[in-house]
Amino acid sequence: MVVALASPVNSPWLPGAESRIEVAVGDETFHATGLTVVEENWLEVYPYVKWKGSTELPPVVLHQRVRVTELMMSSGTTEPPELLSEAELIDLMDKNHIGTDATMHEHIATIENRGYASRTPDGDFRLHLAAPRLRAQMEADMGL
Repeated sequence: MVVALASPVNSPWLPGAESRIEVAVGDETFHATGLTVVEENWLEVYPYVKWKGSTELPPVVLHQRVRVTELMMSSGTTEPPELLSEAELIDLMDKNHIGTDATMHEHIATIENRGYASRTPDGDFRLHLAAPRLRAQMEADMGL
């Protein structure tokens, strides 16, 4: 039985829908997440965004009974997040209100010097930071 659904989410720049389904089978609950890009918009002309593609889930309604056609057990490992380019790091800093246009490069140098992040030979960053909003809040609390 479907026990939970998530509503679609849309962005004016990249319309899409995210679906989350919880299915109860006996005493076990299983989760599935799907993402569908409705219109690629700027992705067609700016392919530099790291987009993983779409995974569509079948249409269901809340409390619908569904037939289990396959049970599969698999094992795997988690993957580290992809490395960020300097431009992507600056974009994330801007979105999370970390620094200003004038100080962002100085902040990047500081986090490199303190060992919070390191560059690969390609110039990408390996970050060793907490969630950006937590770090921004911590820096605001500290008056940095």
